[in-house]
Amino acid sequence: MCINFTFHVKSMINDAMACKIKRLHKEGLPKAEIAGLVGCSRQTVYAYLKDPLRGLRPEMLQRPKPFKLDAGNQAKIEALFKASPSNCAVVTQRINADPVGYGLPADTTVSRRSVERYGKARFPGLFAKSAMLPVQPFHCEKGEQLQIDFVQAKFRYGGSGSTDAPSTVYIFEACYAWSRKSFVWVCPDMTQASWLLGIAKCLAVLGIPRTILCDNDKGLVIRNDWQHKRIQYNPAFDWLCRPLGIRPKAARPSRPQTKGRIERFGRYLQENGLIDVSVGSNIRNASELQAALDRWIKNVADKRCYQVDGNLCTVEELYAQEREHLTFAGDLGVNFDVTTWTTEVSSSSVIHVYGTKVQLGRQQANTRVCVAMRLNGEFIVTSGDGRLLVQDSVPVGNLQNCTRDQGPNPVAQTQQAQPRARHMSSAMADLDVLYQE
Repeated sequence: MCINFTFHVKSMINDAMACKIKRLHKEGLPKAEIAGLVGCSRQTVYAYLKDPLRGLRPEMLQRPKPFKLDAGNQAKIEALFKASPSNCAVVTQRINADPVGYGLPADTTVSRRSVERYGKARFPGLFAKSAMLPVQPFHCEKGEQLQIDFVQAKFRYGGSGSTDAPSTVYIFEACYAWSRKSFVWVCPDMTQASWLLGIAKCLAVLGIPRTILCDNDKGLVIRNDWQHKRIQYNPAFDWLCRPLGIRPKAARPSRPQTKGRIERFGRYLQENGLIDVSVGSNIRNASELQAALDRWIKNVADKRCYQVDGNLCTVEELYAQEREHLTFAGDLGVNFDVTTWTTEVSSSSVIHVYGTKVQLGRQQANTRVCVAMRLNGEFIVTSGDGRLLVQDSVPVGNLQNCTRDQGPNPVAQTQQAQPRARHMSSAMADLDVLYQE
C-alpha cells in the first residue's frame, strides 16, 4: 500500500520569516541583529539555522475508513461492476435486493453514493470520466405533453453469460413531460406501423395528453420547415391524433434538447434499464424482454424522486396527480384501439383489408403500403413516403370473420378466420392490469 505524507508547520514563525532568517544570515548579519529584525528570540534564530526543516514534521495521513462493501465477496462485487459497465445505480439495486448473495449481512443497505465511492477506490480502471452537460430548466402543465422517440440498442439474449452476439432491439419509448412517467414497447422495427402501434398502446394504458411532441421521422412528419413554421405531418399520424383531440408537435430538427425529457429517459433506459434486466437473467426473446422492462419501470423507474413545488415525490406519485388531467378513450366516446401493418400491393394495384378489396393507383403496384385500422372498421392506407392513398371502412363483422389480408370470399371468410385477426385489446388489458397493480 502506498503511504502518503503531508507536512505541517508547527512553530511561532511563518515560512516568510524563516526564509528571511536564512537570507540575513547569508548576508553576514549577527544572530542578535537577525532576531531583532525578524521579531523572534536568538534561540529561534539558532534553531532554524541549525535545522532548515524545523517545524516541518511528516505525519502519516489517517487511513480511510473501510467501506461497508469491503465486508462482502469482492470477487462477486467486482464481477457485478464489470457486468453492469460500472453503472452504480444498477449495482446499488442489485446489492440492496440480495445482499446475502454478495457476502453481506441480510440487513445491509447501501446508497448509490457509497457504491460509487467504493467502486472508484477499489476498481478505478472501470470508471471513465465524462463531462456533465448544462441543463436547461423545463416547465409544462399536468397532462399537457407526451414526448415520444425510438431507441435502437444492442441486447444480448440468453443473459450476460451467453456467447451469442448481441442483437439489435428497437424500443418505442414515451414520457409524460410533467410527471416523467414512462412507457416502453419492444418493436420488430422502426417503421410507421411500429410508431403508430406504440403510440396507441401508450395512450390506451396511461392516458391521452393535449400534445404529442415527436421526432422528425418520416412515419410521423413528412416535412418540417422550422424557420417558416411550416410543418406537414404524416396523414396516418394525424388520423390517429385528430379524433382524440391531440395536437401533434414536431421537435426542432437536429436539436434533441427540444425534447429533453424523452432523450434523457432514452439514455436512462440504455444505461440502466437494459443493463438491469440483463444481469442475472435469461431473456430469450422480445416478449420476455418486454415483460422484464415493464417490471423495471414499475419497480425502478417509477421510484425515482424529483423535487416538485418544494416536495420530494416519486414518479409514481407524480403520475397519480397528472392522471387526473389526462383523458381516456372511453371518456371521449371514440373507438380508440388501433392496429397497423404493412402489406405488399399486387401487380394490379390491389390490397385486401379484412375481406374488402381496396383498389390503389397504378403507380402503387408492387410496392409496400401501411394500413392503420380502428375497431369500428375505419382504416387508412398510406404510401412509404407518407402520402394518404385511401380512407375507407370495412364492416365491423369482418374483423371477426376474416383474416387481415383476406380477400372478399364469403365461404373462405368463415373457414379461414384465424386468431391473429384479433386486435391488441387483450395486450392492452394485460398492460393496464400491470400498471394498476
